[in-house]
Amino acid sequence: MAGKIKNITTKCTLAQTGVTNDTYPIVGTPGVALTAFTQTFTAKTNFVFNVPPSIDFSNVSDPSDYSVTVTDTKNSKGIVTVRLFSIVYTPDVLQPSSDEIIFVANAEPGYNPSTGNIYSYELDTSYLKSTGDNRSIKMYGDPGAVITVAIRNTTPGYNQIDMYTRVYTFQEDGTSLSYVHLGVTYVVPTIDFNIPGLKYWRVPIGDEVIRITFAVSGANTILWDADPVTNGSAEPVYLYQYKDTKVILQLSQGDTTGINSGNGFFGIGGLGGDNIINLKDQWNLADNVITPWNALLGYAKSQGSSNGPNAASPQGVYVAIGNTSTSSIGEIANIVLSTVNSVLTQNLVVGRTYKLTFEVRVPTTVGADGIRFKHFTSNSLYSGVNGSRPIGLFGEAYTGSNGWRVVNMEFVAGTTNTDELQVYSTSAAAQGFEISKIRLTPVYAVGSVTTDINSCSNIAVLQSNAAGTSSDTQDFDFSLTAYLATANNPRKCIKYITAALTPVASSIPSSLLNSGNVNTGTAKGLESTITNTIKSSDYNAYRKNYKYTNESQNEIDVMGVLSGGYNTMNYENGCIATISNTQLKVTNATVNSTGLVWTGNTKLEFTGTLNIVKNPIGGNAVIEFNLAGWFTQGLDTT
Repeated sequence: MAGKIKNITTKCTLAQTGVTNDTYPIVGTPGVALTAFTQTFTAKTNFVFNVPPSIDFSNVSDPSDYSVTVTDTKNSKGIVTVRLFSIVYTPDVLQPSSDEIIFVANAEPGYNPSTGNIYSYELDTSYLKSTGDNRSIKMYGDPGAVITVAIRNTTPGYNQIDMYTRVYTFQEDGTSLSYVHLGVTYVVPTIDFNIPGLKYWRVPIGDEVIRITFAVSGANTILWDADPVTNGSAEPVYLYQYKDTKVILQLSQGDTTGINSGNGFFGIGGLGGDNIINLKDQWNLADNVITPWNALLGYAKSQGSSNGPNAASPQGVYVAIGNTSTSSIGEIANIVLSTVNSVLTQNLVVGRTYKLTFEVRVPTTVGADGIRFKHFTSNSLYSGVNGSRPIGLFGEAYTGSNGWRVVNMEFVAGTTNTDELQVYSTSAAAQGFEISKIRLTPVYAVGSVTTDINSCSNIAVLQSNAAGTSSDTQDFDFSLTAYLATANNPRKCIKYITAALTPVASSIPSSLLNSGNVNTGTAKGLESTITNTIKSSDYNAYRKNYKYTNESQNEIDVMGVLSGGYNTMNYENGCIATISNTQLKVTNATVNSTGLVWTGNTKLEFTGTLNIVKNPIGGNAVIEFNLAGWFTQGLDTT
């Protein structure tokens, strides 16, 4: 004997267990419950049960012999979309002969909202102010969806700093969020957070990287990535916080090769005794020379003969520092910056700022915190909190000749021949790196006498707004002064170059020479002025630039020429500047009232207005005006 089931359904599906051909068992030991059987009704897509499915026992002999458990699944609007009936029959002494249970399940058209989906977020990802900043995250998701948001400082080369991690649940409107903190539930419209100023992170002050991660588990899904994310994390979002940067204008000798010898003809001070620097690369090693390198902590040095930067033409070579045994956290390699070991062509000048540029590959085995490249000096005036900021790099997967990254470091020399480039591991994981295309050039400052940038008359410094975030332009009137550096008797005049010399692309046009605006006379104290000097038809202004071949750096400090009749300069760090109202004044040397003592050398003054259209980020912008391309030593004064 068996009981019968009658199903009356519309726009839904039925799943059964313990039921055969719409019958269920009713024979058994009196008083002993039989195994439960189930009926599950599921509304079809875009249908719902406005009236939930029901069960009717009016056609059974004794309804008390049946017990029923009902389990509902509802959409985000609280409407039933699935109902499961679990029925347990307990036989009585008198066995029924014709029990029939009736189920009614009629689904109706209706929007059935999704569940667990998180669709998008809104976040201002512009650069954070160096003094600190506030940001908000607004997200959109299904009511009831759950997401975990973590905010951390993950600046490469340093240990991770956890700011906070919270679990948020979307509320009924799909945008408001709730979270539990110390047992109290809070409901907020957005995730508001504060990033402190750079000085609160660490010293020396430098650029910081903030990483925001979004993670889900269970039935929750993030949909804003290219591929939906379930039980995992979406692509991290990074916020960058840069230190205040500078725009530096300076008169320089350029790369004096082929023009003159030594430091050239120009300097600062009334007698020009403190020579202006030239920009020649001072690194003296080929890309694969390993002798001066020191490998430490179980690492070894070797030469790489292929797949270096610019590997296609010519074949790329490099220095490899590899792990050979169980390593420890600490310094894994260094090289002394000196002429003694033939690393440099000339010793460093204490107090002078240098730019060290190289290309590097770091494998993914470096661990969570990457490796650090650091300038070291024993001079406390230029180390520690007074020193340069190390640069950290995470590992990246690469094959063949891929994966090379350009690194630019600025540092102030503390000694003439014992400063070092050091490399540190930040975890005990198997690590290593490959390095090539190292270049070292002075950035700004003058010779050995004056080392303070703020006291150099041939240098002007504009402190840009914090982190280059200002949308406002800045105007800066500058004045740069240089003197002939030789103290001949009688003093020399300044001669204008009439023919292009290496590395200058062009010079003052002949139409300006011997005119009333140009100082061609040799009389003591004679002064003349040229206006509107920075145009492609008059002079060429230059900027420090980087030259790349086959997507890889092979030369630095090429003097890029302003051309096309425009005076706009674009820099690798995002700085865009224009120069206007320029004026060049030359004053011949003169003597005192007795006519016996020279009071100074012939002076050159360059003035104008620098307009910052877009502030620099992540490094200083240096604008070079190459005197060696314009002027040289002239005739005796009379």
